[in-house]
Amino acid sequence: MPYSPGTGYRASASNPSTWGTLDEAIDAEDKYSFSGIGFVFTEDCGIVGIDIDHCLTDGHPNEVATDILSRLPPTYIEISPSGTGLHIFLKGKLPSSGNRNSKYGVEMYSSSRYFTMTGMRWKDCADTIADDNGAIDWIHKTFITPLKRSSRAVSKSMIAVLTDAELLKLAHASKDGEAFGKLYSGEWQGKYKSQSEADFALCCKLAFWSGRSDVQIDRLFRKSGLYRDKWDARHSADGTTYGEQTVKNACANTTQVYTPPQQAKEPEIFEQYGCYYRRRGDKFYQITNFIVDPIEMITAEDEAQLTCDLVTDSGERFRQNLTASDMTTVQKFKGVLNKKTIALSFLGSEGDLEMFKMHIYKLKWLKKRGVKALGIYPRKKKLVFVDTNGAVSAGGTIVKDMVQMEKYKSLESKILSAPLIDKAGLLLVAKHIMSYNEPAKTVPIL
Repeated sequence: MPYSPGTGYRASASNPSTWGTLDEAIDAEDKYSFSGIGFVFTEDCGIVGIDIDHCLTDGHPNEVATDILSRLPPTYIEISPSGTGLHIFLKGKLPSSGNRNSKYGVEMYSSSRYFTMTGMRWKDCADTIADDNGAIDWIHKTFITPLKRSSRAVSKSMIAVLTDAELLKLAHASKDGEAFGKLYSGEWQGKYKSQSEADFALCCKLAFWSGRSDVQIDRLFRKSGLYRDKWDARHSADGTTYGEQTVKNACANTTQVYTPPQQAKEPEIFEQYGCYYRRRGDKFYQITNFIVDPIEMITAEDEAQLTCDLVTDSGERFRQNLTASDMTTVQKFKGVLNKKTIALSFLGSEGDLEMFKMHIYKLKWLKKRGVKALGIYPRKKKLVFVDTNGAVSAGGTIVKDMVQMEKYKSLESKILSAPLIDKAGLLLVAKHIMSYNEPAKTVPIL
């Protein structure tokens, strides 16, 4: 949750009046005991941020991160606050069709979003932000919008079932392992009439082992001995490359795919292509045209409030406050979604809604205690004052885990924006305050 360096209260990635300069942010970090500093992306600054989540294990990048890093020009990269992700910065323009894919853990932003900065540079990366060399479009095409949906039901075989290392190990150990090994190392002469025929044969083998995952086929082919410049050459009038067409033909030609034995039970609700799908046997069907980006979960004694961004498959972002009562029926939930926009759609049944609720509850929320009215509340054997803009304890210390619930904010309070009264000032007005009301009510407030 971002906070303004000017006021110490909540900030918004879409409201410039709540931002500040780097020097102001550094001062505010010390003044308000904030946990860090964030950078807001705007269209005017022309910087694209690429977030690769959970891609580092003991400091070593996974396959997705390795592929992306190999495509980048020398530019500034830092390790994320979790220590397991990377934040990449490039000057360029972000394509408009979507900005995240949780399957690969990749997100891309150029506006209305902020990154928490750590200053922990990735290895010996550059200390400046480079101009895009085509990497932005490639990353977006490969990891954000890798496949086009042709129907509401999506075949299970479209999703990769093995990691690259697992796939290669199984392929080399199979009955066809010797032939696969020769092809993968680039030895095609003598068995195939042309290298193009060999390319197609290798892609068919990769299609079997990958479950017809075009992204994984492309990634592995690029690491093979058959890869050459022709792979990325334009092949048709619509811009399709030779490699894309070869992979497409191989997937269409592959009728059977590898199925791992004794797979663990897969989640019924999962994210794909920037939407939620529900799994039914070997088929999937779409239930939303958006995903939930969790912000905070506020729980009171008898109700809960979720604050989140609903991000459509085209990348549009809508801030939403949801309560448990908003999701009691599909009809009511649709009414909430379409109260301010027609861009959000829930396509599922009542049963799908119940599974959807279970899924979003398990997301990573910042959890807070909610109250209904402005006033004084106990917290860890101390008293906290809560108003519409936040909460403070003694000395004006900001309390971040207590807030007033949105639906009860009927009064606009400016108490927390008033300057603090020091001890001398308090002594000056004490006799008047103490005579204004009963000590039992006044003392706790003081």
